[in-house]
Amino acid sequence: MALINDLPNEILRQIILHALPILPADFDAIPFVFERWDTWLRYRDPLPVVYSLSSVCPLWRATINDMPRAWSTIVAATGYIKPISILSLEAVVAMWSTSTVIDFHFRCYYHDEGRSKHPAKLLLPFRSQIRILNYRCEHYHSKCFLPFLFGHGDPISLPLLRSLNIHLRGPLPNKINGRANYIDAPNLARLRFLGPSSDFESAFTKRSFYRIQHLSIDYQPSKHSPAIALSSSSLLSLKWFMPHDVLDLQPISFPNIRQIEICQPDKDTYNWDFLDLFDAPKLQALTIAALWISINSSLLRGITFRHFTCLTRLKVSRFKIDHIAVDQITKACPKLEELVFFQCQVESFLADGEDSHLLETGIRWIIFDGGEISEIMLRTLLVRLADREKLQPDEARITVLAFRERPQGGWNKIEREIYTLAEEFYGIFLRYTVMYPYLGYNFEIFPPVHT
Repeated sequence: MALINDLPNEILRQIILHALPILPADFDAIPFVFERWDTWLRYRDPLPVVYSLSSVCPLWRATINDMPRAWSTIVAATGYIKPISILSLEAVVAMWSTSTVIDFHFRCYYHDEGRSKHPAKLLLPFRSQIRILNYRCEHYHSKCFLPFLFGHGDPISLPLLRSLNIHLRGPLPNKINGRANYIDAPNLARLRFLGPSSDFESAFTKRSFYRIQHLSIDYQPSKHSPAIALSSSSLLSLKWFMPHDVLDLQPISFPNIRQIEICQPDKDTYNWDFLDLFDAPKLQALTIAALWISINSSLLRGITFRHFTCLTRLKVSRFKIDHIAVDQITKACPKLEELVFFQCQVESFLADGEDSHLLETGIRWIIFDGGEISEIMLRTLLVRLADREKLQPDEARITVLAFRERPQGGWNKIEREIYTLAEEFYGIFLRYTVMYPYLGYNFEIFPPVHT
């Protein structure tokens, strides 16, 4: 211990910060993935680590107590998971200074104004110092944390806010609903509204949306979201629930966007003209996700992607897939490298005795993530790929991945058959993953290494 205590104080501080489960001080260094937006730090409260390190010796305790950033992240909740401790929260806030940049993650599991109001009151004097705010309300009474934090003050300035994630189940509180242009967050870069929180958009000033790079609108509006329209020039990624009257909307230009996820397209869409609403010349990854209902494969046959010639990754979710749709997709996306079918029902994939455009493209990965595909169809695909490799040995190899979620029990026939495929088509069929959701882990079947 004597050796480490001989280190310069600044180096000791850096060692302590690296040991804490907190996000980097450089916001741009924080990785962004839509699917994991609110999972980061959800169960990683840094305070136990802070208290543990503080108990090492008097020098460490004094050093940590003089480090506001060590106390800058709060992960708290009401209810039975990580219940909030008011005394602990008050002790943390006492460590803050007027220059402390705050990351606040709060989850409310049941309606308890007292437990939710107190954290908001403690946070209120430091509201302008919030960098990241993740708030998730699991009940239908949204009169807890949010109105106490944003219902007071007009205007409200949030100059340091870079990431805002609001997930509501119930309606927006009256103290916020109906108020417009009173929250100013000019440096906001990541924004997510989930649930019935559409009215919260109008609470922000227009310039709050000008610099947004990642936007997720997880509800189904009846018209264009102001956030989408005002951030279109700066957006790098967008997740959007399509409104029902989508064809009445005006086209939007996204000059810099790289990733778009379109959720819940109308199941009665008999063409894909709505995709032409997105003028996205740099788009590389597109997801079209039907969340609850399978969309018939015939509806994929009209895909043209007139503006998506740079697409390298396409993911379709909960569609019925046939070989005609596959052929149309590969013709519409000439630069496609990765094709993902998530929870799709594959009715046919390659036409018997016919050349497929799929085998002539630059696709490198074909992924079946859950859903239904028979062993016969999978074998046919692998045989055709193996024959292609023999005929064109210099061509880059197409790799197939398959994932299957299965109920409790031992191996079944299809799993044994697919393991055999993994052995037989080593190098093409990379792996087969069996997902055990009830056990909380995946079991990956890798083909044997051939030496």
